[in-house]
Amino acid sequence: MFDKLRNFFFERDTNGNYWYTTKSSDSFTDHETDSLQLAQNHPLLTPGILFISNLFAQGRIEVKNEKTGKKVENHWLTKLLKNPNYYQTQVDLLESIQFMKIARGYCVIYTRRGKEASKPDSFYVLDPELIQYPENFISPFSFKRSDDKIMNQSVVYNKKGENLKIQLKDLIYLFDLPSGFTNLKMVESKKGGKVYNKFVSA
Repeated sequence: MFDKLRNFFFERDTNGNYWYTTKSSDSFTDHETDSLQLAQNHPLLTPGILFISNLFAQGRIEVKNEKTGKKVENHWLTKLLKNPNYYQTQVDLLESIQFMKIARGYCVIYTRRGKEASKPDSFYVLDPELIQYPENFISPFSFKRSDDKIMNQSVVYNKKGENLKIQLKDLIYLFDLPSGFTNLKMVESKKGGKVYNKFVSA
């Protein structure tokens, strides 16, 4: 059924005119069959994903003391979530997280922090497809976060755009795969004559 939905596409020009087109699977380019592009532009899927993401974003987030179970007032995390970055509100960030989890199967949050800072000052949702991992890197969950040797490794995000070098310890992985992370595997994706590492559902 999902393959059939791929063939039903929404298009719009700069003048505001819009129409639906059907395309055979052979006519799709890599860009057109990209899961995020599909989630953002499909006449049937997009409204449903947006609805679910908006519901998720309305949730209340609290920090509780692990020992007492009491709510911690004015915790730095809840303060940061209210203003996660220069461009988004808390609702915007949570919607982006849920949307990306549904579209990609998982999302990655960049916890940006200043030099020598112990706590992050911003949260950004990254597109997992734009992350390039170090050579021989197997999985983001094959190590303990306390392993400094691994956590201090760096990935490159959006090499053709922001071209950010980010340490693994500053990334948080959130998954939305039915089978969990056990079925993820690293593969090589070749585009434009270049090879990129990425994770896919096995």
